[in-house]
Amino acid sequence: MAEKEYIEVNIRILIIGLISGVIASLWAVFPFFVSGVGNLLYVTVALGIFFLLMFGEFNKKTLIKSGSLALGIFLLISYVAVPFASGLLVSDTIDTSQYNNGSYAKINLALPGLFCGGCAYSSENALKGTLGVMDARVDFDSKSGVVVYDPSIVTPEELVSNSLIQAYDGEIIG
Repeated sequence: MAEKEYIEVNIRILIIGLISGVIASLWAVFPFFVSGVGNLLYVTVALGIFFLLMFGEFNKKTLIKSGSLALGIFLLISYVAVPFASGLLVSDTIDTSQYNNGSYAKINLALPGLFCGGCAYSSENALKGTLGVMDARVDFDSKSGVVVYDPSIVTPEELVSNSLIQAYDGEIIG
């Protein structure tokens, strides 16, 4: 194999691996941009594998090298970059002192189905977008959330009936 051809093949392997890894990682990134998106893990990973197979031309060496790179990119984005970024975007605490006038209530939620920082971010935005919710915080590490709401507008049951909260097995714990 000539040196120029070798360089072209390696660049192709890099591009295929990078694009496949990014496609497969979109499940963790979508919740930051599209509210209400649930678990897309299987869809995006399948699309990433499909891209890898189609452009890897079923060449064993290309698939192994590109696939290894794609797996590394997938793990880096999904389990390092997104949780780090969501930690910067989502605060863990609510200052409830401003809500102590008696007309607001606070509930704690368990969200055991959260599987990434993007899920926590999306859930928090879904709760904040509910009429009657004054503030909400969802923490991925503890798989829980706190909601301050106006009970004359929304009930705790209505808060956990949100389809996104239900997708993460949301329930009231106090």
